Amino acid sequence: MTGRGIIIAKQGDMVQIEVKPGGNCAGCNACIVNNTKSVVIEARNDIAAETGEEVYFQVQPHRVVGYSLLIFILPLIMMVIGYFVGFMWLPRPQAMEEGIAIATALIGLIIGFLMVKGYDKMLVGRRRCNAQVIGRASEMIFQGTLCNEG
Repeated sequence: MTGRGIIIAKQGDMVQIEVKPGGNCAGCNACIVNNTKSVVIEARNDIAAETGEEVYFQVQPHRVVGYSLLIFILPLIMMVIGYFVGFMWLPRPQAMEEGIAIATALIGLIIGFLMVKGYDKMLVGRRRCNAQVIGRASEMIFQGTLCNEG
């Protein structure tokens, strides 16, 4: 994902970029929850851009895909594991075997969500940066689609 914004703060090799929504943001909600307000992102500033400059930034797509897989797939995998644990290994009366398997599937789903939440807290604690400044708007002609273009 590539976008354009203005640097509003700088600290070492990190900057805060104010990103205003554009025409491509309508209905997207990937990063900007409210399509009428700006959002501030933190990015690595390898080009030494200064406060007030308009810059292009990029978020690595492999991380976006990886996090999406984690959020959507891990709870489902845990639900299936929970179902099979309840169906195959837990002692149960004959009349309740399907009910117990469904209950353990729900427990597995909850555990999957808690694992995702724990991983998210761990990432926030590390303050890993997924965005990077790729150029100044005044110096480069960007050819491609910007997430907040228009």
